[in-house]
Amino acid sequence: MADGLDLRGKVELRQRQILAPQVFQSLRVLGLPAVELRALVETELNENPVLEVEDFSERDDEESSAEEEPTADEEPPGEEEMAWEEFAEHLDAGEPPPAGVAARDSETVDAASLIAQPTTLQDHLIFQLHLSDLTAEEEKIGEAIIGSVDDDGYFTRNITEIAATYKVDEERVERALAVIQGFDPPGVAARDLTECLRIQLIYLGIEDERVSAIVTDHLDDLARKRYEVIARRLKVSVETVRDYAALVRSLSPKPGALFRTSSATQYIMPDVVVRELDGRLTVLGNDEAVPTLRISPLYRRLLAAGQADDQTQQYVKGKLKSAMELIKSLDRRKDTLVRIAKLIVSHQRDFFVEGPRALRPLTRAQVARELQMHPSTVSRALAGKYIATPFGTFEFKYFFAGGYQLVSGEDVSATSVKKHIRDLIEAEPAGKPHSDQKLAELLRSQGFEISRRTVAKYRDELRIEPSYRRKR
Repeated sequence: MADGLDLRGKVELRQRQILAPQVFQSLRVLGLPAVELRALVETELNENPVLEVEDFSERDDEESSAEEEPTADEEPPGEEEMAWEEFAEHLDAGEPPPAGVAARDSETVDAASLIAQPTTLQDHLIFQLHLSDLTAEEEKIGEAIIGSVDDDGYFTRNITEIAATYKVDEERVERALAVIQGFDPPGVAARDLTECLRIQLIYLGIEDERVSAIVTDHLDDLARKRYEVIARRLKVSVETVRDYAALVRSLSPKPGALFRTSSATQYIMPDVVVRELDGRLTVLGNDEAVPTLRISPLYRRLLAAGQADDQTQQYVKGKLKSAMELIKSLDRRKDTLVRIAKLIVSHQRDFFVEGPRALRPLTRAQVARELQMHPSTVSRALAGKYIATPFGTFEFKYFFAGGYQLVSGEDVSATSVKKHIRDLIEAEPAGKPHSDQKLAELLRSQGFEISRRTVAKYRDELRIEPSYRRKR
């Protein structure tokens, strides 16, 4: 063909995954905190006349009065009309829908597993861990390391503690840590600022020893802009030091900050309630947080009667479809949260009886495996959700933390260790506050294998001042 153009047709088979609108709605509903979801439901109630709040006290009367038997003289409606009428009828009756209509509680595709979801730093690291070529034991060690990475992206425990917990050599833990330090974001899982910056320099391919020397030995001088001091010690010009300083300042001192979610003040409404009934712990969805919805019997009867004109029928059918999608999304959300809460209660039973001191280690990855959910489903479900317990209302993520193993072999969570630290400080003698080293020794006497450095880290996270400032 002229000019070398080839206009011949070509058949090519491609496989694409397209998410239906109801899948996006399901994802959105799953991720919303109770307060925001309640606002969404109220908006839908105002805009969709087919939706109404379920009133269980009136349901039996409405069901008995709404059912009508067809007469023998009636002609069977068309296939499409029959499907819609049966669909509407079963929605209010609480019976299984007819063939071809998916039940609310039927097994459905895990929508959250179909699309990428920005998650927490820990989930981002776990995802990369599972893509690494590691043994099952190395993955467990890696999960323990990731569980000990704080919101800033720093590894807060020490190698010895994890090695003792998993009864392995410290070298194996060091190797696992080195693997995680190669993950995104650059600088993650470092033990201090110097190591964090050095990891980022390696990532950027910067091998200049003088830059490394500034990061290793002169960060304090750099912070105080003592360029002349640095230049004299490195035997370079001040202008060169300024260039090095600009490079170091371009690095991130808190690599985990990119994954932080908004901490703006908001009202708290628990999605799940745990109560002790007849000596047993019971997990219930909080129906007061988000009301139970149903299809209005009035519009069900309107469709069944078939007396409306075509335009009205189409309008009602469209609203009915939208309402059903919302109801199914709400049901899936409630079922997912209750399932996760039941697993938490199963793993943290001592907490619900004895309180925070009895909290045990638990990870999101562990929950995802045991419930056979995609990790992103668990992350989306937990974000901003709360659970009411006999000891108060807690965010779901409170129950997820790395852990320690006592000398006795019992597992305890990092949250539990922090509670012990707080208790020791509150009970310390007046005028003689415990140093971090003393606190570590007291904790070791209670069976905790913990270092002074970890105690200092946890004390800072508890916003408790060091001993020299606690004198009174």
